[in-house]
Amino acid sequence: LYIPLSFHHWIRLSSQSFCHTIYMLFIVWNCDTGSLLAGRIGKMIFSSRDIVGDLMMAFASGRQIVKIIKRISPSKSMTGFGGGIGLGVV
Repeated sequence: LYIPLSFHHWIRLSSQSFCHTIYMLFIVWNCDTGSLLAGRIGKMIFSSRDIVGDLMMAFASGRQIVKIIKRISPSKSMTGFGGGIGLGVV
């Protein structure tokens, strides 16, 4: 369901203009790069601790978010997740 739905929206977006398609690809590329860099830098600085995950676990709603993200991708760090969101917004 996830993959066909994303392709459907990508096709609809590409029918609007080429510029919108390039902009969307740029956002995805930034998210991927941000999560890679934040995860690697976070691992170098904080060793094996996931500082963003520890901070989010302090709140009840943060625990639920961490559980969902860890179920989707168990080997990823919350620091990488935060870096991906951060660079994607920029």
